[in-house]
Amino acid sequence: MVPNDTTTYQCRAFIMPPLGKHHMIKYEPIITPGNEKHVHHILLSRCKVDPQYVSQLNGKSEICGQTKSVPDCQDYILAWAIGGEAFYFPPNVGFSVGAPEDPVYYRMETHFDNPDGRSDILDNSGTIIIIMG
Repeated sequence: MVPNDTTTYQCRAFIMPPLGKHHMIKYEPIITPGNEKHVHHILLSRCKVDPQYVSQLNGKSEICGQTKSVPDCQDYILAWAIGGEAFYFPPNVGFSVGAPEDPVYYRMETHFDNPDGRSDILDNSGTIIIIMG
């Protein structure tokens, strides 16, 4: 549920499953129908975290920075904002994911606008990442 605050930054942690070396070649926003005016932007970052905590992070969600249970990352790998569409990397270009040296911890930040302070907005927006081996 989207909080009834005027603006909210929601953070969610994900762990990349083991898939071996691949490359991200495209990403595309998936915005919950009816929420197009409420989802302002989505950022995806990744970083290395202490391996003993990785499994505990998967699926955690919080208002960004509220309890710091979703660690912050500064290595942003994609960004989408209102009006944006699918992004294709140029031919022969890709962003490494799944290699042994690539971080497995990902943090998605979604900025919600809720100027009417509604408390009935359910949102499942995010992005699809297309990868190639």
